[in-house]
Amino acid sequence: MTPLAHDLNSYQAGFEWRERHGGGDDPVWLREMRGKAIAQFLDTGFPGTDEEEWRFTNLAPIAERSYRLPEFPTLEASTIRRIASLPVVAAAHCRLVFVNGYLIPELSSTSHLHPSVQLQNIASAALTSDSIVERELSQYAAVSKSSFTALNTAFLHDGAYVRVVPSQAVDEPIYLIYVTVPAADPVMIFPRNLILIGENSTAKLVEVYLSLADGIYWNNAVSETVIGEGARLEHIKYQLEAESAFHISTQQSHIGRDAVYSSTSIAMGSRLARNNLNAILAGMGGECTLNGLYLIAGNQRLDNHTLIEHTVPECASHELYKGILNGHSHAVFNGRVRVRPGAQKTDAKQTNKNLLLSNDALVNTQPQLEIYADDVKCTHGATIGQLDEEAVFYLRSRGIDLEAASGLLTYGFASDVIDRVSVEPLRNLFNDALRERLPQGLPD
Repeated sequence: MTPLAHDLNSYQAGFEWRERHGGGDDPVWLREMRGKAIAQFLDTGFPGTDEEEWRFTNLAPIAERSYRLPEFPTLEASTIRRIASLPVVAAAHCRLVFVNGYLIPELSSTSHLHPSVQLQNIASAALTSDSIVERELSQYAAVSKSSFTALNTAFLHDGAYVRVVPSQAVDEPIYLIYVTVPAADPVMIFPRNLILIGENSTAKLVEVYLSLADGIYWNNAVSETVIGEGARLEHIKYQLEAESAFHISTQQSHIGRDAVYSSTSIAMGSRLARNNLNAILAGMGGECTLNGLYLIAGNQRLDNHTLIEHTVPECASHELYKGILNGHSHAVFNGRVRVRPGAQKTDAKQTNKNLLLSNDALVNTQPQLEIYADDVKCTHGATIGQLDEEAVFYLRSRGIDLEAASGLLTYGFASDVIDRVSVEPLRNLFNDALRERLPQGLPD
């Protein structure tokens, strides 16, 4: 890879500092994992635009900046109250809340936790020598395949550990909420989540990233999700970072036989964001659905890269990503479906639709199919355009003014994704956020 950072040694120094200030008390296996990961990152550096996977996304704004590692935050009572009153926090009866990468017990709540669910932070799970954590952590998101996964693993300090035992139905959504309180100096934060859904169990997981104020910081998050045989998981991610922030995330999902995984990504914040969503259908009869909505404006840059791998026969995947762009914003969608040899009877459909509200907005979309089997049904498609003039005329002919008509059509375009979220409080939250960000007004 082509290094962009002017001084990768700063990451080595940060790694050594972290190991001296708390990391040395961690289990040997975790320290060894981190050591291998920092060596991997220093060897590869940051990817550059000369690489196919990154040719539309210039990482210089992240890589050429200096960061520090945040210390455990000292939160005033007013800040605690402010975080607790955030709509997404108030709606989450079962939650872990992290501030600047550290678990804050007084903001977290497990009173509604299903008895079959193990929910704790990674730091505690590792210290208790949980053999499952040792066996599963970093087994799915490989550090050799991504500089950002390697960097996250090297600085792996805290995050969420969620485990649902087999044959359980967990109705209460589990929230993992990451809040950043920006400081005078830019900070880098490395959330790490390990989610294990046991055989024939069902669960709903909500992953949230937001900020209390504008400021420069970098969240580099990794989530490893394992859905056991016959299990079902609805995974919702909401990214509403500060306007000056950077957000890089990797979601790696492993889907077992007859398991169903549904992911919905709602992204509205940050200066530069990259979402890597990778799913492997590893057992016959598995099903994967990836839905996404991105709403950006101004000079925001957002890049969604998805990969669904069909490794065995008789699996299905469905993907729908929609984007709304205004101002000088730039979005990238790269969706790849790979059907490996022997994965017969694959049924895969992928769609990307983009709505441009400005002549200065830009979208690069690349739907891709890689098929190495001959008995499959695979389709893909992508569209980029503006509001349908005939639809606008139809609404105006019925007494709706131009601004309201445009707002209604834009809202309808986005709500197609939002309405697929089954958690009602979240669905209402997303609709409210959408209304606030639409440049056109909506009639009552």
